[in-house]
Amino acid sequence: ETDPKTFAAVTTNQTLLATVLQYHVLADGAFDPAKAAPLQFVTTAAKATLGVRVKDGVTLEFGLGTSKVTSSAPASNGVVHIVDTVLTPPKKTSETATAAGLSELVKYLSKVSLVDAVDNTEKTTIFAPNNEAFNTLVKFAADNKLDLTDALLKSTLTLHVIPGVVYSTDIPKVTAPVKALSGDLVTIKIENGSVLVSGEGNSKPAKVIKADVLHSKGVIHVIDTVLLQKLGAPKPSVTTSAPTVSTTAAVVSATPTYSVVSGAFKASFAAAMIPAIVCLL
Repeated sequence: ETDPKTFAAVTTNQTLLATVLQYHVLADGAFDPAKAAPLQFVTTAAKATLGVRVKDGVTLEFGLGTSKVTSSAPASNGVVHIVDTVLTPPKKTSETATAAGLSELVKYLSKVSLVDAVDNTEKTTIFAPNNEAFNTLVKFAADNKLDLTDALLKSTLTLHVIPGVVYSTDIPKVTAPVKALSGDLVTIKIENGSVLVSGEGNSKPAKVIKADVLHSKGVIHVIDTVLLQKLGAPKPSVTTSAPTVSTTAAVVSATPTYSVVSGAFKASFAAAMIPAIVCLL
């Protein structure tokens, strides 16, 4: 069920309303659950990503929200999938992190003036330490009389940002260490079913405890340990190139043209936007 505040905010802001409605349309083809992978990430008509999980039915994932497809019906130009919640496009990175309970991460990003940079950098994968991870780091620094300067915090935080969008479905294709925005190398691997991530200074890797939290510029994977640099070692030159992975999933058919998810809106205001949206109920 859609939160009343969200519904009110969407329906009173015409620009936001148009974006939200477009977020319900997959304009590249009609989604066919029978041919879909268990998990894929698709681009909507709003040019924002939507997660589609096929297990015990179809669940759509957006930011921290989910919506179930309750039924489907053919339309003249595609398929209408009825959903039980309004789909809202992913929010800014800092807002998503705050909603996910990553308050310590947001606090330190703010402390070293990185919030705007994180919010506005296109196509990023962020390995976000949870609050316990930051608390452990602070205690370790205090116990060992280490000074967490702003410069050290900034380089540590940018170590957690990888250029390019790497969803959990792409991680098996990452076969070599990737370069973070800090210029340091980060190793990502799968071991015994868990995704492990480590900086060159970590004696023990961090574990991904929540994957694929979508934000407006990419994806967040929550980890249980702060990634560390190898202090004193020369850094590689910084690059903005993304890891070489394939993010294309075969989730749509060539025809019909549109796949529309609907059901949470019960109004006629959608009729003028995209032809397929006249099927909204």
